Amino acid sequence: MDTPTVFNFQFFCSLFMFGLVATWFVWPRLTRMGRIEALVPLFVYSAFRYLGTFFLVTQMTAGLPREWAGPAAYLDILSASIALIGAFLARFRSRLSIPVAWIYGFVGAAAFAHGAMDADKYQTPLHIGPVMPMMTVLGPSWMITIGLIFFVLLKHPKKGSV
Repeated sequence: MDTPTVFNFQFFCSLFMFGLVATWFVWPRLTRMGRIEALVPLFVYSAFRYLGTFFLVTQMTAGLPREWAGPAAYLDILSASIALIGAFLARFRSRLSIPVAWIYGFVGAAAFAHGAMDADKYQTPLHIGPVMPMMTVLGPSWMITIGLIFFVLLKHPKKGSV
């Protein structure tokens, strides 16, 4: 198999598997918590998006064009920063964690959309080198986490609770 095929296979397998984990294990537990309390683990996990700074290390990306790597890395840093702020707010039960969750959800999703839209143009799978596991395992898990944050915001059974 060629690199783009392996990349896509791994990406979609991870997306499916993390979807199962979220559906079978994570969401049922989150619904037993208050809405703000449920955001804490989601924010904490999302704060690991600082790992996108690997895109700035040329030895790790096998010639990934800077036009793709720079925006991807900085959008991940921004996403991680918002998530970290949200984690502290939610941990201390601040109602401000709800608007921060919306901001993180949209910024985080936009970061993934930006990377996906330009991936073909810059042939990203051919240039990611050692960061391939990050993009094919962690990326899908963070996408699912964004989905869970939106579910907490929109469908959580205890919306008014902290």
